[in-house]
Amino acid sequence: MLSNNITPYGGLVFFSNFLKVSGIYKMMIEDCPFEYTSNNSPQPENLIGTIICSIICGCKRFSHINHFRNDSAIPKLLGFEKIISEDSVRRALKNCNQQKLDEWLTKYEQFIYKFLIKYDYIIDIG
Repeated sequence: MLSNNITPYGGLVFFSNFLKVSGIYKMMIEDCPFEYTSNNSPQPENLIGTIICSIICGCKRFSHINHFRNDSAIPKLLGFEKIISEDSVRRALKNCNQQKLDEWLTKYEQFIYKFLIKYDYIIDIG
């Protein structure tokens, strides 16, 4: 029997811990610019979790999200329910107010950079 807690995306473990410990992930969800009216719309934590994980896992296109959709360990890392479809992510980004989305992303990019420059660290790229 295979474990549901194994993923080939090991680097995701470290970044997801950083996002949780720093509180950035929770703030991103609470401050989410995506507005939905349908009961069938994805939950903000599933949407943001899917987007973050797809970027960290190296997805360069929406269709690449399907490569890890059945990976049950990934949602557990950030504590969201499920990875949503590429179509849901595409629709969410298309229908969102682009100015609000840009302001939201800029806010958290700056927050992460300010957080990281407070500490000395070594990046070991092998």
